[in-house]
Amino acid sequence: MQDKEMTGNGDKVCCVIAAHNGEVTIAETLRSLEHQTVPPGRILLIDNDSIDNTLEIAESLGLENLRVVRNERNLGVGAVFNAGLRLAGDGDFKHLWVVDQDTCCGPACLETLLEAESVLKKENPAALFSLARSKPYPEIVLPPYIWRGKRFEEIPLPPDRAACRVDSSISSGTLYNVDALQKIHGFREDYFIDFVDHECHMRLVDAGYGNFWVPGAEIFHELGYPVRESGGGVLFVHPAWRYYYMSRNMVNGYWHLGGTRALFAFLKEADGLLGRFAAAGLDTGTIRRFLYKGFCDAIIGRFGAIDNGKMD
Repeated sequence: MQDKEMTGNGDKVCCVIAAHNGEVTIAETLRSLEHQTVPPGRILLIDNDSIDNTLEIAESLGLENLRVVRNERNLGVGAVFNAGLRLAGDGDFKHLWVVDQDTCCGPACLETLLEAESVLKKENPAALFSLARSKPYPEIVLPPYIWRGKRFEEIPLPPDRAACRVDSSISSGTLYNVDALQKIHGFREDYFIDFVDHECHMRLVDAGYGNFWVPGAEIFHELGYPVRESGGGVLFVHPAWRYYYMSRNMVNGYWHLGGTRALFAFLKEADGLLGRFAAAGLDTGTIRRFLYKGFCDAIIGRFGAIDNGKMD
């Protein structure tokens, strides 16, 4: 284990969790943070109006560095991340560590990220991404991405597992530089959920910061409901309403990143995904309608939250 001078100080790390009806996983998530070799100085659990026992379970664990904030309505993940960023800034924290309520962090995850940040200091790092594995299928890695002008391209795991520069990855497990996030005004809140991370990460890149994948820092994350394909692959499927946000926010994000050719690339990706769903025997009708509504709302500029069960 490296000393604190090398790895950085966990006391300067504020961990934020956006919670919403997470009673099944929240205890495991919090325990994984408690047992870090270099634990965060503060854990902020910001609850988006859960109606289950998420808060009761979290508070029953008795974690000394846990602070719980409850929102009276679901504000989405971007708003929670920005609230965490403000509280981190007010508390003189150097880093914001975002962890989802369904993520279990490897014991040396934060220590490894801090060590990488120290090594990469000259590269002006703003976001350090963990290696995300599927909880039920840990051999499956959710890789980070490089933007290729019209689409995001997945990056293979480096043979030496060394840290490498990338453009974006999922937010869970990511260690952010607070000053960098403040300079780009944090996360986009009207996306509500989905693509909030990638939109932010690309603005960090545009602002001249470096984003890096640190494969030595591992998390185990719920990627969606796994469905086996006939060829042996695994599809991770979400509730139908999630595809509204994916479609709307990706259409908007792709358009700003790459214009018309990126928009057509997204439509091709969406069509291919629907084809895989259909081949796996899934009913794609409702998913298709949510995708279409998301596309239309992106075109007319309608953002924010929707009623998950309605198309109007």
